[in-house]
Amino acid sequence: MPKELDATRHDLLVDVAKLYWEQDLTQQQIARKLGVARSSISNLLKLCRDLRIVEIRINDDSSHIARLRRELCDKFGLADAVVVPAGPDPRQATVHVGLAAAARIRPLLKDRVRIGISWGTTLYELVRHVSPMPLEGAEVVQLHGGLGEGNPEIDGFGLAQKLAEKLHGRYRIVQAPMIVRNVALKKLLLAEKGISASLKRGAGVQIALFGIGSNNPGISSLVRAGYLSKDESRALAEGGAIGTVCGFQIGANGSVLPIDVNRRLIGIDSGTFLRIPVRVGVAAGSLKAQAVAAALRGRFVTMLVVDEAAASAVLALCTDG
Repeated sequence: MPKELDATRHDLLVDVAKLYWEQDLTQQQIARKLGVARSSISNLLKLCRDLRIVEIRINDDSSHIARLRRELCDKFGLADAVVVPAGPDPRQATVHVGLAAAARIRPLLKDRVRIGISWGTTLYELVRHVSPMPLEGAEVVQLHGGLGEGNPEIDGFGLAQKLAEKLHGRYRIVQAPMIVRNVALKKLLLAEKGISASLKRGAGVQIALFGIGSNNPGISSLVRAGYLSKDESRALAEGGAIGTVCGFQIGANGSVLPIDVNRRLIGIDSGTFLRIPVRVGVAAGSLKAQAVAAALRGRFVTMLVVDEAAASAVLALCTDG
């Protein structure tokens, strides 16, 4: 042990090293556990290597999945991330991400939990794989209006109802379209007692569940649901709207864009959304990488569940700038 490193400091470094490299905790999780800033953990880990408390060897059998998970958490300050192995079938990737997300949120599902929910195919798989459990006072709230067409199973109304049934709880819906014709109509609808009451309940949820959508016309869920045409989706993408989070059209840097479609959204506002303590974003496929990266940059996500292809593409995209 170096002379300048006293026993107490040495023990702290060993503890931090074990938490990071042996228990696979992220820097954010270690910081919370020790009650320090995340930047302090980063510095301590570097000191561990400098003082040769930790010596790293790279083996061919090292876990690629664990590395992706840790890099996502460290780069974007996530509280948690889940990366599922990639497969040849994109549809199966969606199923596997939903299954993994359902398993990950299970410890969060307790009596009197209030959950906010968006919509989407991967989110549908999450809800489908949640095991029924009788909770006292559970509530599921739709965070924005519905699509009103396409597949009702993946719409927020249907997902809120199904998840509430599984938790033996109640649900509240927003009885309005997700996007309305103009701002004047939006103001009228927000003045309706039932709609305003649901959105107020949505503002107080502890957990938000949402899919991260892309405006690539070939994979856009809004196009697939019939809500947007391919030309409309393409126009959004060309105008800088990389993807969607809970109905918000966001740019590459994660900002909610000051565009007309966002002004006509019926749902909780982005500031309110960002105050929800646990925000679980799900996505599958490398083609979602730009949208996922944007959502991460905008701090919309605290817990990310993606497949290996999406995780690798996001990290490569961010490394490349």
